Amino acid sequence: MPRICASGLLLTTFVLACAWPTSASAQDVPSEVAQPVEPLPSTPAESDPRHSEATERFDRAAALFERGDARGALAEMQAVYDLLEGQADQYVVLYNFGRIYEALHRYDRAVELYRRYLVQSPPEGADRADAEAALRVLERLLGTLVVRVNVPTQVWMGEDLVGEAPGEILLPAGAHTLELRAPGYEVVRREAELTAGSRLELEVTLARLGDVQGISPAFAISSAVVGLVSLGLGIGLGVHALSLRGSADACVGPGRDVCDPVALAQSIGETALGADVAFGGAVLFLVTATVLTFLTDWDGENSGQHARVWPTPSLAGSGLRLAF
Repeated sequence: MPRICASGLLLTTFVLACAWPTSASAQDVPSEVAQPVEPLPSTPAESDPRHSEATERFDRAAALFERGDARGALAEMQAVYDLLEGQADQYVVLYNFGRIYEALHRYDRAVELYRRYLVQSPPEGADRADAEAALRVLERLLGTLVVRVNVPTQVWMGEDLVGEAPGEILLPAGAHTLELRAPGYEVVRREAELTAGSRLELEVTLARLGDVQGISPAFAISSAVVGLVSLGLGIGLGVHALSLRGSADACVGPGRDVCDPVALAQSIGETALGADVAFGGAVLFLVTATVLTFLTDWDGENSGQHARVWPTPSLAGSGLRLAF
């Protein structure tokens, strides 16, 4: 059962260090046992209400992360970062952001935040070794997908938002299916296969929902034409069958052996059957044309385009840590 541990209230600096033990796996980021965090140069007063609120929000973020609610943890951690605005130790939150974004499969943001942490933290920063290890694993396992699209788009893998396009998205090696989503546009799905360290380019055009709504008028018109032709054919065959029936009646009686009643009856049956089939087809096509009339885009041509790049286990390793 993962847990979060916190410690350390110093006289001038509040120090909170957390470690999240996990079972080893091939994709876990290597993490070392958390070392005590050294006092930071900045010394906010313990009575500072922002300092107290930041501590409370960090505790909530850690608890949410422990329960698997990475999105909730992200919101709380963003509040911690904002509350530490202007303090020298604000950089510590960047490492925790990286862990959270890993859990959200936002590897591009995780890499960016780990790098920012390494740039801003001092050489003795408590989480530098873990951040460097996480970066090494990410760089070893990820490939780059370059997405070019005609509108700003969110890129999803299943239930996970993995990036925005146009732009570059980091994805683990393997076969993936991505959905490109933009308000007011058709959802587009694409498949792609990446290898570690590879770079794949993808170009997609999303169609507006207004461009794809409705059916081409050709379908309704064709159904109506076929229905009317079938109706006319049925009427013609019906009239012919009645005419044959009259001829058969004329063949009945003495001295009227010029007709073949059996052949005439067979002809009447075949003609009547053809008329029934034609009438049935007419009903089918005319009903279809009626339905299509309400589904047809009568104002313009159908110009919609349907395109069709897939989630993987999180690379997140140990839990959240904070010192301020």
